[in-house]
Amino acid sequence: MAKKIHNSLTKVFSHSTEIKKYLRKVKNHPYFPAYYLYDTLMGLPKAKRYSDEHLFTLYATLAAWGMNSRGARLAEFGIFKKSILVHREKIEQLSILKLQNVKNHSEISDNIRFLFDKLKLVEKGKRKLVTFSKTMHYLAPNLLMPVDGQKILMFFYNNANIPKEDEKQLAIYFNIFDEYTSFYEKRKDVLQSYKENKIAWKRTIPKIIDNLIIAKSSQ
Repeated sequence: MAKKIHNSLTKVFSHSTEIKKYLRKVKNHPYFPAYYLYDTLMGLPKAKRYSDEHLFTLYATLAAWGMNSRGARLAEFGIFKKSILVHREKIEQLSILKLQNVKNHSEISDNIRFLFDKLKLVEKGKRKLVTFSKTMHYLAPNLLMPVDGQKILMFFYNNANIPKEDEKQLAIYFNIFDEYTSFYEKRKDVLQSYKENKIAWKRTIPKIIDNLIIAKSSQ
């Protein structure tokens, strides 16, 4: 069983004016490495999503964003790449979906469980949650959200610790996904108004909600 959600999105962001206030803080920073890498990944056409160029950029981005430190350590690039390509069909089944058209995690849970178990993104024995969530956000950006410890887990649980057990990590992931879908359904008008912005951080609904949490957590 996953830890109980401590902060609900709909309770913390109860008014449209508050959502707009925090999202206005999200700026375009073309010369920041994190922004540049994210913009590069999101700007590649879907036809190149599984190209060597994209997968290497994805791998380098994860490394640059700390996935080779703390509780996670990336698998060797060859293993990382092969694992994604072998399971491309399952990933593409998710990549065609949008968070705004999914009611809760039960609609995607079978594919997520399969990929969480089969994808070899980190070294054996390392916690998967953060690396898995960020990788899948890049591969299915309109559906899945990135999860990190210091911002996202702290926001929802007031605790950045990630359990060792895969099942508990999955339960956390599904809980957060359901928070996102419920929040979108209740605040869709204001969230949708920020979509398809020229700013890379605002291209998808999952990342817009992620931005909102980060802006709130950084105040």
